Amino acid sequence: MRRLKTLLFLLSSLVIISCNQNHLGAFTAAKNLVSLPFKGISNYFSNNEYDDVESRGGGNLTFSERTIAIDQEDNPSCEADQSSTSPELPIEDYGQLMNETRNLVCSCRPFGSCDKDLCSCENLCPDNFDIFKREPYQNSLEDLSQPEHSLSFRNADAMYLSSIQGTNGYCWGHASVTSKFNRLAFFNPEDTQIKEALNAPPNSDERNQAIQYYKDVIDQVVDNKVTSIPGFRNLNEFSAHPDLQTYLADKVANSWAERAMSMQGLSTAVRARAMEQEASEQFFKEIIKKIDHNQQPQIVFTKEGERFKTHAVLVSDYKVVDDEVILCIRDNNYYPFRNAQCLHQMKIMNDGSINYTEWGILGRVELAHNDNPDAISQFHALREHCAQTKDCPI
Repeated sequence: MRRLKTLLFLLSSLVIISCNQNHLGAFTAAKNLVSLPFKGISNYFSNNEYDDVESRGGGNLTFSERTIAIDQEDNPSCEADQSSTSPELPIEDYGQLMNETRNLVCSCRPFGSCDKDLCSCENLCPDNFDIFKREPYQNSLEDLSQPEHSLSFRNADAMYLSSIQGTNGYCWGHASVTSKFNRLAFFNPEDTQIKEALNAPPNSDERNQAIQYYKDVIDQVVDNKVTSIPGFRNLNEFSAHPDLQTYLADKVANSWAERAMSMQGLSTAVRARAMEQEASEQFFKEIIKKIDHNQQPQIVFTKEGERFKTHAVLVSDYKVVDDEVILCIRDNNYYPFRNAQCLHQMKIMNDGSINYTEWGILGRVELAHNDNPDAISQFHALREHCAQTKDCPI
């Protein structure tokens, strides 16, 4: 009986708080309630498949490796080389030398410019989350946080640009759409034919067809499909085009509703008590593992003591400073140049709670429920696209 009462409270709360975003939230809340059992089953299988792909290896420096690297930088060896001649290179160094030489000719990396005769399919189309290490990823995940790879409008701007009236912001949708473009969109600025049609007279067939083309492109990315975007250099330029901004903002709004107006979203919103040490450490461990596997995960949190005051952001990277882990937050309430510099940070306090520089002590902090399912869909989409473009088996 107690569980039933709790469920009824959550269901009624979901409909009530949806009114803060008017008809969009109410409609989506009702739809998500109907599909709740099916989504639960789907997410279960997606999470299992995610764990399987994650176990296949790949990834960047792990937490322990980063700590060792930092220690070596702080305490460099000053021992002089006593040999008068150059030592022989270990065999693994010859392999590294060959890779560096090859990279002068072409790029041997996920979706790189090398063909499979010069670069193995394991490098071009890796069967793990290294597939996410494609441009605009260059040296680290922080590359994705640069202004040129971010939406041109902030969370608050999305409400004014969108044709859908809202009151509280579309942060979760903003984070989700940004992540999808970073992973799935291939910008091709040299192919300008369709973009030039956007300069045709207003309401002309040529211009309307071009606008519809780019709207279809946006739909494909939001649906977790790999897409080429001709005529634009990057996400910032694309999302700044006046003919496309409203449509993109509408997609942000609908993505917010799909995620926030759910039982999973509500379960986070109603928990505002600061987390204890064990839960905070487990959360950090989960996020660090995702970053080590080339992902900027979506997270959702509440402010301590304030139910329903929630926010959703991306975690762009993490740093280890004096043995303390700091999460770098890519916050859609702020301009991208601040996100790229890791000016917004989360860390675990001495009492075990999590502190965010922009909010203070937080209540519940969780990985977004859509993060693993999206990652798996995007993994398969990228692998299939890579297999076609690089003629590699999957």
